[in-house]
Amino acid sequence: MLENQDILFLSGIRWKFSRQRHQFLATLFSRRNRVLFVEMALSPAHLLKEGRSTAAHWRNWQKGVRIIQPNLFLYTAPPILPFGRSFSAVNNLNQRFICRGAKKAMKLIGMKRPVFWISDPYFSSFVREQGQRLTIFDWIHDDPGGTESRIGRVYRSLRAEIIRRSDIIFTPSRIIYERHGRNDPRFYLVPHGVDLDSFFPRESPSSIPADLETVPLPRIGFSGTIGPAVDRELLNSLAGKLPGYSFVIIGPVQGNVDTLKRRPNVYFLGSRDRKDLPRYLEHLSAGIIPYTISRRTETVHPVKTYEYLAAGLPVVSTNLPELRDLTGTIELADSPDDFLRRLERVLKEDSPEKRAQRQIFARENSWKSRMKKIERIIEEAMAEAPNK
Repeated sequence: MLENQDILFLSGIRWKFSRQRHQFLATLFSRRNRVLFVEMALSPAHLLKEGRSTAAHWRNWQKGVRIIQPNLFLYTAPPILPFGRSFSAVNNLNQRFICRGAKKAMKLIGMKRPVFWISDPYFSSFVREQGQRLTIFDWIHDDPGGTESRIGRVYRSLRAEIIRRSDIIFTPSRIIYERHGRNDPRFYLVPHGVDLDSFFPRESPSSIPADLETVPLPRIGFSGTIGPAVDRELLNSLAGKLPGYSFVIIGPVQGNVDTLKRRPNVYFLGSRDRKDLPRYLEHLSAGIIPYTISRRTETVHPVKTYEYLAAGLPVVSTNLPELRDLTGTIELADSPDDFLRRLERVLKEDSPEKRAQRQIFARENSWKSRMKKIERIIEEAMAEAPNK
């Protein structure tokens, strides 16, 4: 059991953005340790895409360190220069800004010799000697750019430095582990999990949310961000060929969805508070993961998979490599027509017994069970190098 440690948690996403592995693990660490969560920095270029949220992000930076809950502190990285993901020189300057701010935040709350938990290569400068107890890299997915793209080259260069200097490397991706970690004793495969406290126990069925009550059954749900990974053409095809089904999108939208919005059976509910998500999922008929199959998604292991299962929902996904181990528990489709057929079939064959089986599977794959493994590995590393 890891306890009484200081942990600097360097995340590539915002705390209030779609809740993912970053936030779950930081919260669990804070039960017995002190955690400073440093959320990503934004440049003025983000004003063009997300004006309000960028301005709010900068206001949070001006507030300094905030307390989320006991032992869990949040620091928003300062504004940075544009094009840091494309040019190494700009990235180096940006990391100086972030590092300087994070050090001040650590000093303010009295952090000494923290464990560094890094989940984004754009924090690579932190792996250089900073007096940390351990350096841990959580390699969540592969690089965002193509092999020859400038962004991809910068990303891989930063990632290589982190890998070289890390004491422990975790990854939820079996593909990353097989390719890079099988012969490296620092690598550990730790898949995503589900926050059981949000889903269990429930004394009785929850009331249906008001904005879902008027949506006709069957309700096919997608929770999360409609971003570059989502196959919008597939969603549009499903909505067009299944006019009697309601497709419910719960989460933020990035980019153009005008075609989908014109579909009378597609409902965009927008972002919802994380604590309300189980109540929404409970009143859906199935959960879907309509991701594109590409290099970008080759190592993606969606957290939502386990959340759907925790709600008892049948799950249909495109054939993502990282989900193939779940064949038999979820349905993997190889084409739009196959996706449609599988969706129709799981709805027809669903039953209370099958829903209970899915929930049992989810219980066996909780974040708390993942954390036990992570803490054991960290404790062993500390014991092997007590003076590091």
